[in-house]
Amino acid sequence: MKLSSALVAALAHSVVCCVLAKDRTLRGDISKKQNDRIVSFPLIPFHQHPRAADIEAYQEKNNVNRRRNRRRLNNEGFETIMDNEIGEQGQLFKTEVDALFQGYGTHYVDIWVGTPPQRQTVIVDTGSSVTAFPCEECSECGDGYHVDKYFDEDDSSTFHRVSCGECLVGSCNSELSQCTVSVSYQEGSSWYAYEAQDLVYTGGPHDTASSEETFPMNFGCQTKLTGLFKTQLADGIMGMEMNVESYWHQWHQQFKNENYERKFSLCFARQSSASREGTHAGAMTMGGTDLRLHGSKMLYVNQNAETGWFVVRIANIFLRSYGGMHAVVDGDSNPEDVVLKQVDVSETVINSGNVILDSGTTDTYLSSSIMAPFQAAWKEITGFDYSNSGVPLTDEDIEKLPTVLFQLRAEPRLNDDSTPGLAGELDPSSPKDIIV
Repeated sequence: MKLSSALVAALAHSVVCCVLAKDRTLRGDISKKQNDRIVSFPLIPFHQHPRAADIEAYQEKNNVNRRRNRRRLNNEGFETIMDNEIGEQGQLFKTEVDALFQGYGTHYVDIWVGTPPQRQTVIVDTGSSVTAFPCEECSECGDGYHVDKYFDEDDSSTFHRVSCGECLVGSCNSELSQCTVSVSYQEGSSWYAYEAQDLVYTGGPHDTASSEETFPMNFGCQTKLTGLFKTQLADGIMGMEMNVESYWHQWHQQFKNENYERKFSLCFARQSSASREGTHAGAMTMGGTDLRLHGSKMLYVNQNAETGWFVVRIANIFLRSYGGMHAVVDGDSNPEDVVLKQVDVSETVINSGNVILDSGTTDTYLSSSIMAPFQAAWKEITGFDYSNSGVPLTDEDIEKLPTVLFQLRAEPRLNDDSTPGLAGELDPSSPKDIIV
């Protein structure tokens, strides 16, 4: 089963999903907050800053003075904040914050590749591990739809085709004497590529290359695309699974000695439309989280895998009348009129085959074994049958469609009772589980 970023966003207009591979816990800020408030500060390219909560706790315990931010202007005139974070044991950590942009249901980030840098836009995908985008050899690969031109290998002085003895993201193709990789996705898209390496960085000014610190990354140089990969807004995809070939793992291997933790976070906002020029819709933080994006304390759910997909566990599924995009009932609804119906299915059945959190898809897939009880609960709360076929609906009809709520198994010792979004009375046996 896959939970999409769209599902997580059902709890709030904007959601922070922080993936902590180090302690195998997923964080989620599920405060109710307006779209135009999620990024309430100018997003600074390659931004590094201290985590206020960690620093204040460290100060209180050790009576140290808080460091002042040291600001400087880079060559392009963009302000960069360079400072350290103070962790639980007094370690100094840094973070990097990059702008996210809205695609057609997904979020993407700028990645600058080569020398001199060429911009490619890539969907941030926690459901796959390889970063890839179209290169010059690709034919009919979405050039009329994508934000950027194909990556031109010949224009980069640092570009390198990976030979068979160096494969990281692909496998050796003996006939071609090079590493190749192909990936297929649940919704039917696929791509084929050869493995390459070049210098990269993410973020920075959206329209102009800058002098950010680069690192050598292995990626797929796509030569063939099918399905939605041709018509999506972003050029390619950024694999963010828990694997050695993923972008964030390669990034951390390069910068771990510079006091970046093995963490990343995704803060999503949703806008009403997406443009080729770039529609700001959140932030990706490498090395930790950015507390200025939070409207309440972080909440934690258990992450049940050590490699590969980010696996969570669903305890219960509910349908709630009167619709709404939040786990909390919208303010204009009378709570006494709201009907909540639990889907009659066991936790074991719900989680058969694993449930993964996938930031790279717009769809939520449920196991077929849940179909009958889900349809029964749907009819009971709506009065009509659930169908995957198209049906005519007015705006009023859409607003009355029920909201699907998922109860995620949480890490109770880390969740504060006062933080909104907990199961509470919905499940007295596990009140610190999270509702999304």
